[in-house]
Amino acid sequence: MTDLSPLISPGRADGAGDFDALFLRKFSGEVITSYTAELKLLPRIRMKTLKGGKNYTFPATGEATARLHLRGERAIDNLSDMEFGERLVKLDRPIVSEQFVDEWEEMVNHFDVRGPITEQMGQAVAQLAEQHAMRALFRGSEVATDVAGQALGNQQIVANVATSAADALGAIEAQILDWNQKNVPMGGRFCVVTPEVWNLLVDLTDFQSVDLGNGGNGSIRTNMVGMIKGVEIIMTTVMPQTDFTTAPGLSDGTNGYANDYRGDMEFCEMLFGTKRAIGGVTLKGLQIYAKKEELDGGSYFKSSKTCGFSVLRESDCGSVITEAD
Repeated sequence: MTDLSPLISPGRADGAGDFDALFLRKFSGEVITSYTAELKLLPRIRMKTLKGGKNYTFPATGEATARLHLRGERAIDNLSDMEFGERLVKLDRPIVSEQFVDEWEEMVNHFDVRGPITEQMGQAVAQLAEQHAMRALFRGSEVATDVAGQALGNQQIVANVATSAADALGAIEAQILDWNQKNVPMGGRFCVVTPEVWNLLVDLTDFQSVDLGNGGNGSIRTNMVGMIKGVEIIMTTVMPQTDFTTAPGLSDGTNGYANDYRGDMEFCEMLFGTKRAIGGVTLKGLQIYAKKEELDGGSYFKSSKTCGFSVLRESDCGSVITEAD
């Protein structure tokens, strides 16, 4: 039998082990790149990476009060009350995307097969994670707070928000006023919009025209919006416009949810939030698994992300719907 040991094996690491080990590593890198590129909302909220356990507790506080001190008055007799609570954010079951690549079909194909597959897998995992975060943000805009002294969220009904630039701008200004009245910090404010609303905002030349010296904030030529009155505008193509009110809120062992994402988002066009609006927990980041199966004639690929999201401060959450629930 011919000795094949001198033949070059470019997929073999250090001349030992699996002959396709380096190829699988390339796959892993492509998925992580695609996943990171798709994340728009997660980098703008509070995220905690767990080293163990299944949840994380965020503190929740009400508002303190102040008064004038009178002569001879003892502080101990006039203490102001301030509520304390907690917000528990739990890990849902892992988000997974799984594929199988047939070895023979990959070899005879005239284009790269793994590249498009890995890109789609990364996008799929990222999009579902983003949708869960958006559902938590929407829920914060319409549910009551359980901490005394904390303000509620803000939900607007604007019938023409997806067809009128003036109405879209008006919704942003109304949310800014609501935030200001509730003493929500100026920094970190953002607005997630559908492509229809994005197109309307691009045409608002008062904010996008370079002739007005906006410092590169946005441009009609490049189809960018930037910030409007201190609010960062983010476009998403995966706004979960579905009625989730009848969906299970907590895991019953069959749906995989540990956090409550219920809400009717069927007519939702815009979401508002800040860095402290919602919180998320994650475990070990994006996990990549690839295994060659000789008996099956190909390779199995799996990308997985374990995370969960919940409301931290309702006062910082907002939404715009075109019709009442």
